[in-house]
Amino acid sequence: MGFAFIFGSLKKMKKLYIVRHAKSSWEDFRLPDHDRYLLPMGIDKTKKIGNWLKKKKNVLPELIICSSAVRAQETAKILAEKLGYPSSRIRVDPNFYHAEPETILESLYELPDEVKEVMIVGHNTTFNDLANDFLDWKHQIENLPTSGVVAVIIKTSRWVEIAAAESELEFMIFPRMLKH
Repeated sequence: MGFAFIFGSLKKMKKLYIVRHAKSSWEDFRLPDHDRYLLPMGIDKTKKIGNWLKKKKNVLPELIICSSAVRAQETAKILAEKLGYPSSRIRVDPNFYHAEPETILESLYELPDEVKEVMIVGHNTTFNDLANDFLDWKHQIENLPTSGVVAVIIKTSRWVEIAAAESELEFMIFPRMLKH
């Protein structure tokens, strides 16, 4: 009974990795916000986060979805490379750019239920608010930092139910938590 119960419980959950894009450049004020690229420091920190996700948590999402902003796409590609996820399979969702948490949720509701683990890459304040929607009061965050990841387990088998389902923090990892 124990094994069947545990296995059945694992099938009835979703895992969501909420990732804020890496530190981006404000050097060229002629560039529209959407086209800002990553700073070398942001690239380096994201690589370290990706290494930690792979080595410490063995993260391998079945799907990565990111904002259409250049900085989010670059962040998603770095993480994909570190996690062994084909960058050609990253789904770019223009609705993630300047979205409200409800917009992100609506996109997730449309995912096939066979998909269990999804990584989303986007922007604050939206992603900070979205993470807090899944976290209990003890784990609320004030600011999801650049390259930060919040991993939540959502206790449902259907994506359309994630907002109403019970959820819990699996882990949080921010660049400042890693030894430099």
